[in-house]
Amino acid sequence: MPYLSSEHQFSTTNLSSLLQSSGGVPVRAFTIIFLLVSVLCSQVFCGTLSFPDTVKATLIFEEESTPKAHYPHILNAYLRLKNIHDGSLNWVCNPVTGIEAELLDSKGHPVPHPPSFASIQSNAHVYFLPFGSRLDWAISNHGGISMVGDLETNVALIIGRYGWLIPRDSLTSYSLKLRVKGLPWSRVQPDSKTLLNEILFDIPQTRITVQ
Repeated sequence: MPYLSSEHQFSTTNLSSLLQSSGGVPVRAFTIIFLLVSVLCSQVFCGTLSFPDTVKATLIFEEESTPKAHYPHILNAYLRLKNIHDGSLNWVCNPVTGIEAELLDSKGHPVPHPPSFASIQSNAHVYFLPFGSRLDWAISNHGGISMVGDLETNVALIIGRYGWLIPRDSLTSYSLKLRVKGLPWSRVQPDSKTLLNEILFDIPQTRITVQ
């Protein structure tokens, strides 16, 4: 993150004296405004503004049935992101390797993955969330992982490198935890050497509620 070097720093005392002599804004009012702006700038430029604090993130679920598909019943998962920052947001993330997901049963125990075969290719992408906007980011996918089990009575959920078959009749008793890692504040397409391991969004255990 950029920072304020010493050559950009100046004295409020000298500035106040200058305003007094020039008949400008009242010194006390200007000093208060200047100090508030300085605090905000120090948060942004000195790196104390945490990226997860700039976004309100929640999980949204939607069930979809296609009888002739490989998975007749699938659960789509969306990460709803609302920009609560005072400007636009950028980040880089690999939507497969950058997402850590954990499915929990009604007692809060991790649900094991069924036997499966996987072949998933993925790349990092640059994401952009304008000021005041909202994004429903589809984080589930249903290609690349072939799970073995009862596909008629279960719902398939695949997020990143993780897949589960969940009983349809007890779907709402399950919950999901999610963590997304990447590179915040970046709008540059990364190369293979770029580390994408900073936490972008950390979603606590969320009960599955189908919309």
